[in-house]
Amino acid sequence: MRLSLLLLCLVLAGCSGPGLDYRGVPATRVAQAGYTFDLYFNGRSVRGIRLNQTRPVSRRHFRRAFYDAVEATLGCHVLGSTMDGDLVMLTVDVYCAG
Repeated sequence: MRLSLLLLCLVLAGCSGPGLDYRGVPATRVAQAGYTFDLYFNGRSVRGIRLNQTRPVSRRHFRRAFYDAVEATLGCHVLGSTMDGDLVMLTVDVYCAG
């Protein structure tokens, strides 16, 4: 029983992390259009995790807020066709000149 509880805690703790591709990458906290994101940039892509409990107005509004947060924070161009995710976590490829 204790082992089951420990495993459950470990699984739940892993849900709040950005994933293996972003291991060791510091988060940049950004507020955009009523959402708060932690952005993780690994040099070629960005993963954003929505932190606040505000219910998104719509999927389009949420994705646009993420897009704007990435471009404003990193100064990189978002490759929009690569955006993938849900209403909590999104990942997108970016192009950074220079």
